[in-house]
Amino acid sequence: MHGATRKPGLAIQRLGSRLHNSQEGLESPGGLSADGIRRTWLPQPPPLTPESKQQVEHPRRLLVQEKDMIEAALKESCGRIYGPKGAAVKLGIPRSTLESKIRTLRIDKNRFRTLSEI
Repeated sequence: MHGATRKPGLAIQRLGSRLHNSQEGLESPGGLSADGIRRTWLPQPPPLTPESKQQVEHPRRLLVQEKDMIEAALKESCGRIYGPKGAAVKLGIPRSTLESKIRTLRIDKNRFRTLSEI
């Protein structure tokens, strides 16, 4: 019960000062970052190999293909999202999913509308 009678913030302050004092004598080659974390303690990412570069580029290509498919469906449907002639039906996905993907991929759906649709 001894610890329960203390103020909670006091223990944190004491711990913080102990940590600060215990690190004073440590020197690191990189020094401290802007947020005060010693970079030498953090794991370093492995260097990129040709295989790992492909793994990074693959999702990007998928996003580009997905965006192209959505834009093609919007163009074919004259910017219409839902309904029997809408892009969602052409893509075989719910309209809410299509709306979400349009926002995520930052597609301007209005640029596919024709003057008769506006």
